Amino acid sequence: MKKKNKTIIFFKYVGAGNDFLIIDLRSQKIKLSKNIRKKLVIKYCNRHQGIGADGVIFLEKPKN
Repeated sequence: MKKKNKTIIFFKYVGAGNDFLIIDLRSQKIKLSKNIRKKLVIKYCNRHQGIGADGVIFLEKPKN
């Protein structure tokens, strides 16, 4: 089975000693399950092997 590489566009915001990654799922054609989101947060927030952040904020369209 071949894996498809998908690009996730994010922005990093820093202020008051904290930094967060913002992933706007409203404008991207990608769906992330809760399990995948959890793995991304662990990977991206790692300051030694990832991007390094205090947290990740996912923006998505309202359901109603």
